[in-house]
Amino acid sequence: MAPVYDRYRLGPADCITGPAIVEERESTAVIPHGATARTDPAGNLVITLEDET
Repeated sequence: MAPVYDRYRLGPADCITGPAIVEERESTAVIPHGATARTDPAGNLVITLEDET
């Protein structure tokens, strides 16, 4: 079972390692295993997928 995060509680330096779910009123982001998600200074959620090479 993946942890669920409230998007509105994430700060600009927060980093999440998948698997995880980020929920907000407008959408839901699924962070797959091996990926990371962070919030940038503008508050955007930036997801980086694991390198498959």
